[in-house]
Amino acid sequence: MDTKIIQRPLISLVFYATIVTQVACSPSDPGNAISELVVVETDEMGVVVQDDNLRGRDGGYSGTHNGRTVWVFGDTVTISANSDGQNWFSNTWSAVEPSYASDGLAPLTLGTDEFGEPVELLPYTDEEIQFNRLHQDAPGCLDPCGARWALWPGPLIDDPVRQRSLLFYQKINAEPGDFNFYGVGSALAEWPYGARHPVRPVINALAEHPTIMFPPGTPQLHSAALVEDNMLYVFACDKTDSVFPCKLARTSMEQAMEPGAWRYAATNGIWVSDSSEAIELFHGADIMSVSFNEFLDRYIAVYSKPLSRKIVIRSALALTGPWSTPTHVANALPSASGNGWVYDALSHPQLSEQNEAAIYVTYTRDLGTAWFAREMRLLRVTLSARGE
Repeated sequence: MDTKIIQRPLISLVFYATIVTQVACSPSDPGNAISELVVVETDEMGVVVQDDNLRGRDGGYSGTHNGRTVWVFGDTVTISANSDGQNWFSNTWSAVEPSYASDGLAPLTLGTDEFGEPVELLPYTDEEIQFNRLHQDAPGCLDPCGARWALWPGPLIDDPVRQRSLLFYQKINAEPGDFNFYGVGSALAEWPYGARHPVRPVINALAEHPTIMFPPGTPQLHSAALVEDNMLYVFACDKTDSVFPCKLARTSMEQAMEPGAWRYAATNGIWVSDSSEAIELFHGADIMSVSFNEFLDRYIAVYSKPLSRKIVIRSALALTGPWSTPTHVANALPSASGNGWVYDALSHPQLSEQNEAAIYVTYTRDLGTAWFAREMRLLRVTLSARGE
């Protein structure tokens, strides 16, 4: 896997989703229950220390893999290229020992290959590698010159019973020009314990994109995920007009790689196999985190409000809702591009303290000091139940 692509990133993760025209009458938000939580205080913890060779990357889902905390990121630019001449990667990762974040996170160094060089976490198929090589931005490249396949990672779910983790991801077709790209579906990769990289299983050998589990036209299950009682729950928050209605699907952990085993939350509390019957639960974001908070005794969803710098949190007694109206967490520091918007706020349950009364939230922002120079920032958020 030695794809060489050295050019300006077209855009990163779901930032394309913020480049929309707000309509005068957006669809109503079904998440309108009264919020039962209060944000008592939000403390700015500063910049998360990352690899010295890192110029910038975005995203930052975190999870557990084989006893370690793993962070996964989208488009990543390094200062120095690897031996293949590559300094732009569509996905990278960092692995650290579990720890609290009260004194800041441990440095997030770049995941590397066996030679110590930065490399993408998700492997490309032979066809994807060939396409990227033929279209890489260099003399003699095929038209459209600079086109590429990108793999953008989402939630990481540990599965110790089967000695693996599951990593959701999107496959993206990108061409030169601002925001000139589109998704061709989302899927799951299996990451066996002890393996250097996840595996992208073939789901349908006859399909145009054989590894895709959730093709266009179906809910793109990758926005947020969690496990409860051996059931894997995943949210799809696909853009509609200027909002991101969130739908929910589930399956058992042992059947996670079987497309026909997935069921979708529908009306009257039932779960159905037809994804077109899935109901909208609330308006969230394409990048989002959902977890059960022991302190509040309810589920929480944390995300960046689209087209803004606002980071918000919602709550619900059940994953299927009703979900509350959003509660303001913080205004992120402005990004140097995109009207100051941020788009990848995420909470990290494994870092929580005080029986989860204190949670930690990260986001990234463009610095504007160099091409794709970005930083990740950490917030400590203290919560309370309403009325306490």
